[in-house]
Amino acid sequence: MSSDKLESFHIRFTGKNYSTCEFQFKLFVKGKELWSHIDGSAPAPQGVEALSKWEIKDARIMT
Repeated sequence: MSSDKLESFHIRFTGKNYSTCEFQFKLFVKGKELWSHIDGSAPAPQGVEALSKWEIKDARIMT
């Protein structure tokens, strides 16, 4: 993922398009290698440097 440019997710949830929105969101996030922060398969590491890198990815998914 390029650190100088964050792309945004362009599908808007309307209440009627959940399946489409969910599918597109998963593809988008997986493409950015951030899905593990959502599904919990990448817990926060213990080391300072590794934790710093993990927190950056975690912040990206929250934005």
